Amino acid sequence: MLVRCDFNVPLKDGVITSDKRIVGALPTIKYLLDNGAKVILCSHMGKPHSIFTEGFGLTKKEKKKVEELPVEEQAAAKAELLAKALKDDKKKLTLKPVADRLNELLDGKVTFAEDIVGEDAKAKVAALKEGEAVLLENVRFDARETKNNPEFAKELSELGDIFVQD
Repeated sequence: MLVRCDFNVPLKDGVITSDKRIVGALPTIKYLLDNGAKVILCSHMGKPHSIFTEGFGLTKKEKKKVEELPVEEQAAAKAELLAKALKDDKKKLTLKPVADRLNELLDGKVTFAEDIVGEDAKAKVAALKEGEAVLLENVRFDARETKNNPEFAKELSELGDIFVQD
């Protein structure tokens, strides 16, 4: 079962400063787990670059900053900003701290997929037992999430098909 949650919690240096939204989702998650469901949890965190999208780009603010530079410096500046975005977003906007907190609250019943619809997510979903959950990485790391892309929705729904065939 795929469950979209609001785990967009405040973080400071990778530490959750308020778990109110996580705690708010617990009754639904516990109900599903207690009744033997295999649960795929997904959420977004902040407004990251779409780092899982091939050829992800700069934000409008970053583009403007690059365009203000001399032409011969623009390519290097763009490459530097993209490398920094990849590192910073993955560190600051990952849902890993949420998965860790969920594990504390749910007695270790949650695993974390380091991607959204890729190989890690598929493997972790396939390994789920009844009464367990997997939290997918930040769905906003894929540009298709904010564009209501039907192919992305199909890929998410196909994750649930992995264990329907059991």
